[in-house]
Amino acid sequence: MFNSTQAIKVAHAEERGLATLPASTISAVRSWSKIALLTQVVDMLGNSTTAIGTGLVLLIAAQAMVNDAFTIGDFALFTTNIWAVTVWMRIIGNMITHSYQVGVSFQRMENLMQAHPAPR
Repeated sequence: MFNSTQAIKVAHAEERGLATLPASTISAVRSWSKIALLTQVVDMLGNSTTAIGTGLVLLIAAQAMVNDAFTIGDFALFTTNIWAVTVWMRIIGNMITHSYQVGVSFQRMENLMQAHPAPR
């Protein structure tokens, strides 16, 4: 049913199609969309931290640059190092979201394999 959504829409059979699905399948799809949304938000925040950090430093350091207390070399050093810091922030954010996804997948597998003992 999920692979033929266009045919279902043309036939105006959305309600009948949803009625055939068990409630657990519908909640699983909703749960998966929440996980996908969380992953997208974390990726967006992680990818924009470099630009946000550089912009904040420009705003804060503008007055110091006028007074020659913050040089172009200081700014170049900062922008070079902020990339390395934000890469680690992105990696940690992605690991958190992926570990959450793995946990949900393991819970679903355990529900499917209730009659069988869990592997070590």
